Amino acid sequence: MQVVAEGVEHDGQLEIIRALECEFAQGYYFSRPVAAQEAEALLLGVHPGHLIDDQIPAPQPRDTRTRG
Repeated sequence: MQVVAEGVEHDGQLEIIRALECEFAQGYYFSRPVAAQEAEALLLGVHPGHLIDDQIPAPQPRDTRTRG
């Protein structure tokens, strides 16, 4: 079963999650909540002000597991 640990805010929580072998986590430790367009920019690796449909670069492979 795959689960996502939610609400991760500091190193201690992340250490526990890793010890439990949970591969996915989200929370303020990684990023504050963002609007959809800003999330898209983060995933694409571009500045939100540069999101013009015909100029968005191709997405790069990205490791979405917890920091390591």
